[in-house]
Amino acid sequence: LYMIRNACTTRLQNRSCNNAAPCEDDVVCPAGNEIPQVWKCDPTNAGADATNPTTCESGEWSLVAENGSSGKTNMNVDTNKKVSLLVKNGSQLYVGYDNATLGIQMWRTKSGVTDPTSESDFEQIGGNGLGDTLNNLELYSAVSLEQSGSYYLYVSAGRPGTTPVQPLRVYRQVNNGPLAFLSLEYG
Repeated sequence: LYMIRNACTTRLQNRSCNNAAPCEDDVVCPAGNEIPQVWKCDPTNAGADATNPTTCESGEWSLVAENGSSGKTNMNVDTNKKVSLLVKNGSQLYVGYDNATLGIQMWRTKSGVTDPTSESDFEQIGGNGLGDTLNNLELYSAVSLEQSGSYYLYVSAGRPGTTPVQPLRVYRQVNNGPLAFLSLEYG
């Protein structure tokens, strides 16, 4: 079991809030305090958990691909401040980041890696912004589909709040294929 989490090093909760007054403690994490994370659970605790071997308990979670001892899963890219995508596609795990500086970043486990633990277990695919660093700044959705024994990952990406509006783009990646995404354009 894998999960993504975007944490913040700064306390953003207003402890004086109560039910009698509206609270305004939903604020954006201040720049420089973002902590993107990918976690995995081994419910068997490497075979040591005979009591609850199918339940993920607190001690059975571990941080994946931590950048040194920073607590961050950012693939050693400082501008990867928000992890926004986690998909298993065939035998590979895909992790995506919204990145306002370099454009979205997509990473996948290297071929043959079935239990990723470090950054070296991943490789970047598709390049920064999937080739468009100005317009592909956020990942919106992803879906994995199997067809005739091949696995395909479809991702939608774009740029928020633009004038004129930036159209949503859809890309496809063949699992175990080249380190590139195919832009799907119709018209």
